[in-house]
Amino acid sequence: MNTITCNNLRTITKSKTPVLVLDIRESLEFRQFNIGGKNYPLEVMQRYGLTEDVEKFKADLVVICCSSMSGKRSEKAKAILEKAGFQNVKILAGGIYTWRRIFPKNKIGQR
Repeated sequence: MNTITCNNLRTITKSKTPVLVLDIRESLEFRQFNIGGKNYPLEVMQRYGLTEDVEKFKADLVVICCSSMSGKRSEKAKAILEKAGFQNVKILAGGIYTWRRIFPKNKIGQR
């Protein structure tokens, strides 16, 4: 599994580095708590493919996040993105669960 830590993601999103944080959880999960990424549920991705606003990040870092530490949904999304030609796809280590434990009140890029 090619992962990125919560601390590294926070540092990257504070910089000028282009990055897409893709939250692949269901919309209800996203509304309950999110870290500020783009909500694009795995089921939608599997059923309808990728949208233009996701495709434009093919050459940039894409960080996928799901809720759990297992990363099963993230692995599926990573495979879809890589099959579509994305070169730099990482999975948020520990998922939203770990982010919320480390940064309970902060979204990506916030101090």
